[in-house]
Amino acid sequence: MVMAATKEFGQPIMNPTHAEALTWLIHKCATAAATKTNSGTFKPTGLGQIMNMRNNFIEPLPETSIGNIYQIMEFPTSNKSEVTPNAVIGELRKRKTEVRRIRNIESMMEMIAEMYSETGMVERLKKLDVYYLYTLLNIFPAYGIDFGWGTPVKVTIAGTQKNMAFFIASPNGEGIEALVSLERQDMEIFQNDPYLLAFAS
Repeated sequence: MVMAATKEFGQPIMNPTHAEALTWLIHKCATAAATKTNSGTFKPTGLGQIMNMRNNFIEPLPETSIGNIYQIMEFPTSNKSEVTPNAVIGELRKRKTEVRRIRNIESMMEMIAEMYSETGMVERLKKLDVYYLYTLLNIFPAYGIDFGWGTPVKVTIAGTQKNMAFFIASPNGEGIEALVSLERQDMEIFQNDPYLLAFAS
């Protein structure tokens, strides 16, 4: 279905993952909703996807290590033409390859320090009006966790920031559920987007 849908934008994406296709679809519909609430003017937006770095390093992490170790793949979408599947998924794949080249914690920390320095943040805010963040939890075995009361019937995430989407596995493990948080006026349009509803089951 995704392959067929991408044909209308030109060359179809070959073998897109579920997460890649879902990131593009939600970003497309979210930016379209924001454009409508902004009197039809597209806002330059940043797209970021959180990437797990735990298994990326040459030296394995200590068995006693705790906490999250991640990097954010991010890039701007400055106009509507940059929200096509080829542009979004192609850029995601390019950034993922770049991030995978980080092979030690020191290099990763240097990149994070530069990205979130005061200078880096100011420059980013000058170029972008809105920022959307996507995080993939669909491979996390949430439905296999048992704290003594049996495995969960439903897993969700309580509370989140605006313009963020969490991808989690569906209860039967055969699909992905997206938990999306947007500005109220954008969400009303987003939820009724016929393009989005065509993919909803």
